[in-house]
Amino acid sequence: MKVRMTSTVQMKRSHLIGISFIIMLVLYVVFSSLRLGWLSSLHGQSDDAGSSHGSGTLKRGKYSVWPDFSVALDKQPDWFVKNCWPGEKLSVSAVSQVMGRWAEALPLHCSEMYKTFVTIFDVKTLKTKVLIEGPFAKKVKKWLGNNEDLFQEANDQTVIKIYNFYTNEQVLINPLRDKRPIAKPQKPERELFTAQDHFTRLESEHSVSASNTFKWDKWHGLILTKQHHPLNWNEEQFMDLMKTAMKWFEVVQAQDTSFSYPVIIWDLLPHASASQIHPHIHTNLNAERYYGYLENWRSAGELYYHDTSRNYFTDLAGTHKALNLSIQLGEAVAFAHLIPRKDDEVVVMSRLPDEDFFKLIYYTVRAFIEDMEKFCFSLAVALPTMGGDKTGQIPAFARIVTRGSVSSIRSDISSVDLFVASNVNIDPYKVIGYIRNSVAKRYTDTSGASF
Repeated sequence: MKVRMTSTVQMKRSHLIGISFIIMLVLYVVFSSLRLGWLSSLHGQSDDAGSSHGSGTLKRGKYSVWPDFSVALDKQPDWFVKNCWPGEKLSVSAVSQVMGRWAEALPLHCSEMYKTFVTIFDVKTLKTKVLIEGPFAKKVKKWLGNNEDLFQEANDQTVIKIYNFYTNEQVLINPLRDKRPIAKPQKPERELFTAQDHFTRLESEHSVSASNTFKWDKWHGLILTKQHHPLNWNEEQFMDLMKTAMKWFEVVQAQDTSFSYPVIIWDLLPHASASQIHPHIHTNLNAERYYGYLENWRSAGELYYHDTSRNYFTDLAGTHKALNLSIQLGEAVAFAHLIPRKDDEVVVMSRLPDEDFFKLIYYTVRAFIEDMEKFCFSLAVALPTMGGDKTGQIPAFARIVTRGSVSSIRSDISSVDLFVASNVNIDPYKVIGYIRNSVAKRYTDTSGASF
């Protein structure tokens, strides 16, 4: 009897051990699956990513051949204004009303473009109250130019948040900030000193190449205007500057074919971080990929293609055109960006870096300098890859922003801009108005001219 009881206890103990082992094994498998799923989602590599579009899974750093970029729309921007949100005055302050009317609009083109817009963007409008009393109220009124209406608006403020699902860019807008008076600065100038690349200088009528004295990459050059004043350069001189830059890319790529991702950078005046006063652009040719922020737009294009089988850049430009935030010149388009990196951002796009593309950049920066009297600006241009690889082929695009007053000691970049989101408070409809006026008064038709 004792032997039988002992045997029974041992059997139960064995069963418990076996069951415990099975439970632990199941828990391990479940935990491992969840962990792998979490890591995959963290890196954007889930097994079903893009399963309904294209072939295979979406892999980091791998690109497909996208549909060609196009600036064409089935309907003109005026049609969307009249049919999708009739009667609404277009401004960033009225974005919530426009979105509400657009969501309910019946015409098919309205609903299709609205679906495209909300696929890319998320828009939120929030109300917030501020209590301003005592001596501080007097100071705030002074900031607002002693405008009583603006002071009342300061007590009941509106904050607008726009987020891009594909680039993860976000802008935080307070329209009241754009209404504050701004002092006008003075214009400076300085002389020219440069280093030289190891190959022969490229020189044209109005510009010359040089080397950056302290390079940030293997192929990092400078193209400079021959005249040294930071602001007094015309369209002919600017276009010559761009032609020399394009020639620099051709010469470098012929010497080193493994470098095929061309980028142009330009900061004007010290408040925009320029190290010298004279106009000079940075030319860079990179290997493997574009530089970080620019590559981020390219990877957004791949993700969007896997989700929709469409060209992200075509739809990015198209939604801005539908919202009447653009102007087109030939096959190039410029639009006031809904999610600006900094103040007054204008994006210029074209399938190729042709004459119209660079002219729109020129008209934009001249609008900043002459019409808006904002002399400091920064821009970055990403050009289509060189060497024939069509995977992940971006259009030529430029991002152009103003950088605050040249005479201000206050930086235009804060911890919010660096680590949280763009904090920009200028109405894009005001910006595109300046760009349209600039094109209207400065454009001359030179179709047929080579670039």
